[in-house]
Amino acid sequence: MTTSAYAHQDLPFERLVEALPPERDAQHTPLFQVLFDYVNTPLQALDLRGLTLSPVALEIETAKFDLSLLIEERGDTLVGAIEYSTELFETGTVQRLADHFMRLLDAALTQPQADIAALALVSDAERDLLLRGWNETDRQWEAGPCSVQGRFEAQVQRGPDAVAVVFEGQTLSYVQLDERANQLAHHLRELGVGPDVAVGLCVHRSLEMVVALLGILKAGGAYVPLDPSYPPERLAFMVRDAGLALVLSHTATACVSPPATLQVCLDTLDLGARPRHAPAVPVGPDHLAYVVYTSGSTGQPKGVMCRHEAVLRLACGRGFAVLDASHTVLQAAPLAFDASTFEIWGALLNGARLAVMPPGPLELPAMEALIQRERVSTLWLTAGLFHSIVDERPLMLAGVSQVLAGGDVLSAPHLQALFGQRVGGCVINGYGPTENTTFTCCHVMREAPGAGCSVPIGRPVDGTRVYVLDGRMQPLPVGVAGELYTAGAGLARGYLGQPG
Repeated sequence: MTTSAYAHQDLPFERLVEALPPERDAQHTPLFQVLFDYVNTPLQALDLRGLTLSPVALEIETAKFDLSLLIEERGDTLVGAIEYSTELFETGTVQRLADHFMRLLDAALTQPQADIAALALVSDAERDLLLRGWNETDRQWEAGPCSVQGRFEAQVQRGPDAVAVVFEGQTLSYVQLDERANQLAHHLRELGVGPDVAVGLCVHRSLEMVVALLGILKAGGAYVPLDPSYPPERLAFMVRDAGLALVLSHTATACVSPPATLQVCLDTLDLGARPRHAPAVPVGPDHLAYVVYTSGSTGQPKGVMCRHEAVLRLACGRGFAVLDASHTVLQAAPLAFDASTFEIWGALLNGARLAVMPPGPLELPAMEALIQRERVSTLWLTAGLFHSIVDERPLMLAGVSQVLAGGDVLSAPHLQALFGQRVGGCVINGYGPTENTTFTCCHVMREAPGAGCSVPIGRPVDGTRVYVLDGRMQPLPVGVAGELYTAGAGLARGYLGQPG
């Protein structure tokens, strides 16, 4: 807007609409939906003999625009009012808007030379709510061993004979899985694996995959998933970038790697003579548990280094899903996708059963059969796969008590369709980047969102803090859009080989 526009201020709004003719929409007024009206025209005194005149406030029942801020000069004071559509705004939202505007005016008066973007909108009370009140998440997961393998071994003590893993008719109890992983760990120790040593793992979904994950951790190392379906060039890059001296694979999945990298085929490895007890390796919460490569939005994949504490915060926190020995968790995500972190360790660190899908692309009939056969109670789905299931086979979720979905925006109509059929239990919208160990926020739904509503990302999970900040890294008021920042125990150590 320029001051020259004032030359046309007497043009009636209706004439402007006629001249432009904008595209009409019954949902809102043409041209604009938010109005700021500053009235500084003095009222003419009106003198009628024998009559006493006084202003009467009129009750306005219909808003002309979605939102209008009206300011009027009355002598040496300013009087304001906000008119709003009750279909779009709640009273509390408008009250906050008024409070923030008043605070902005006060700040401008006390700091007239300041950049307007630097003026505070947030009161001390609201700031405390944003920074602390909404971030008071539980940290009960900190009780107990501080490493993934230590927490697993505690579960072995609680229920040694309980089934830990099911795969294509084969099973391993908790104690059997523990002993096989211990034997592999002793072998890996002899090959030089120790704390923070990265070990590649290039296998399909299988019992050996789970044994290898646990064996690497018990040796003190960090596993680096190498998806056998990736192009050879990408796998070779990941091996070089991670500086892997050792890669565990199957005969059928041995990947291209530099000559200096040792490949060990798990399906031909004889560990019968190795000790069945765990090797003594000191591992703490800040040691690496795994390195997973992002898709590489900048053109080059980056290795995200995730710590033991971050995995424990995800798998053992109680901020969203409930997992215990009565649950069976489906393992269907590729190991190189961080959803597998929740699937595998969410099950094994809580005494649940892990039902592993056969290798290969996910087919809904096969998934449905496994869910029913193994009585899966908890599963994680990409948003796209969730939508496909609701469209094509919603009854496959009938016995599932917890469906976690994410990776993209969940469709409210699909949730309405699912809950409308009274199929299954709760749906949990899981949101978060790989750099914060799978989930940052979760929203638990036991009923569908209302018509026209979007699906919230929810509240921070245990051990996590989130903030909506402006460009100056300052908290924004409730309801104001900004950048989402996260902090807490889930944060990765950083990107492999990159400072900062």
